[in-house]
Amino acid sequence: MSGLLTTAIASIKTTEDKLQYLPPLSPDIEGIKVESLSDVNQVVDDITKAQVLIQDFIKQTVPKIKELEQITSQKNASISLVKNNIISLVNQSNKLKQQMNKLTTGIESLSGKVPSFIGKLSGFEVELNEKMSVLQSEVNEKKEMESIDRKKYYYLLALGPCGLIGLAIALGIYFETKKQVNDLECEVSDLNSKIQSFNALKAISNLMVEDLKNVNLKFSRATNLVDFLLGDINNFIVDLNENSPLFVINMMLKAAEMEINSIAIDVS
Repeated sequence: MSGLLTTAIASIKTTEDKLQYLPPLSPDIEGIKVESLSDVNQVVDDITKAQVLIQDFIKQTVPKIKELEQITSQKNASISLVKNNIISLVNQSNKLKQQMNKLTTGIESLSGKVPSFIGKLSGFEVELNEKMSVLQSEVNEKKEMESIDRKKYYYLLALGPCGLIGLAIALGIYFETKKQVNDLECEVSDLNSKIQSFNALKAISNLMVEDLKNVNLKFSRATNLVDFLLGDINNFIVDLNENSPLFVINMMLKAAEMEINSIAIDVS
């Protein structure tokens, strides 16, 4: 069964696929789409890498902590053995911390860029709407002319032989105006299709931004718990150096195990 982070990652990948396969609109809009997808892909890849690192750390750490719990529960436990095992845990923790820091820096940087792509799309939205407004105005104007030309034609037709001289000219003008109306209506239809595609692009882009926020929220919760755990593990050495009783160390190890179980759920 997938956990919250895995589910969130799957959701954003589905949204990416929808965005990827939208029909291209213009080179500029396509450039924005490609750049945003590239950044989101990198964020998702880095979060997935971090997820794997944490899961691997948990697999390696849980048996060691359980072993240390068993050792520290014994009255005559070897302090040096406990210390060596804890040092090994600390080294693993510090290694994970370094790897996580490198990944989270890139994740935060790219995640901050993605919402700006929505802002870049707004300029194209204004441009498309302005084009539609101009086209609709031209269509209405040509339709009025078509109506006038049609009335002229029927008027000349009604005159019978008296109107024959201008009838052919009027008919030619009427058909030309009608053709212009048809051409403009085709342009309106094409532009409507583009606007619908653009609206789909914008809606899916907004959904991708929300999905990214959700992934980052789940990931942030997991990394905060990891930071807390790593801090606790590093404190084991401090407590040992201060000659804390082993039963205190044992309690701290049990607490760390509970933290790990919580992290395992969050990063699953």
